[in-house]
Amino acid sequence: MRSALGGTRAASRRRLVDACDTAAGLVHLARGDVPRGPMAALVTITGTYAALDVLSVGTSNASAVRAE
Repeated sequence: MRSALGGTRAASRRRLVDACDTAAGLVHLARGDVPRGPMAALVTITGTYAALDVLSVGTSNASAVRAE
């Protein structure tokens, strides 16, 4: 089934998980309760995935609009 954002439900969940993981990582970095180096790397990775997912949604929505 397609979601309102132009993707499947699984893709929507993945975007949400990436965004939540990034936010949680930023909170841990701010608190300083985990080693900063590894956590900064993980936040960068999950943030990149979240950004790429957002960009892919924008591209898929734009191509869907052109197809109509």
